[in-house]
Amino acid sequence: MKFGWRIVLGSFIGFFGAAFGSVGGVGGGGIFVPMLTLIIGFDPKSSAAMSKCMITGAAVSTVYCNLKLKHPTLDMPMIDYDLALLIQPMLMMGVSIGVICNVIFPEWLVTILLIILFLVTAIKAFLKGVEAWKKETMIRRVWYPFGRTFTGRSLAFWPPFG
Repeated sequence: MKFGWRIVLGSFIGFFGAAFGSVGGVGGGGIFVPMLTLIIGFDPKSSAAMSKCMITGAAVSTVYCNLKLKHPTLDMPMIDYDLALLIQPMLMMGVSIGVICNVIFPEWLVTILLIILFLVTAIKAFLKGVEAWKKETMIRRVWYPFGRTFTGRSLAFWPPFG
């Protein structure tokens, strides 16, 4: 693989995908796999495997940054270690099944399954965003009926939140 504009563009997308994925708590696989496949030119199987490595790096940095933070309202750490331990067995089983399926399935089937997964995820995220936008619009119309705009204040100071 030669160094060129594809590598540079993929690096920028990967960097910002990891940053926004970590901030949003979604990992970034929906950004990494298409970027590695369409821009850099890897096959879908290799892209899925490499995206797991990229997500692991982003997750390690996020855990490191949140390691000493406290919960905002409760007297406990920000990271719920009990929940993390509860999730691990199913997570490891899912990863093992995914690796086996990635080896067994042909490349075209992996591509179709990835497209279906990303479409369903994108549609659910879009519908959730529309729902949140409708709620925010309704709250704005109820509390600011005369066209006043909401600027420079936290939601905690809105009348419905105290």
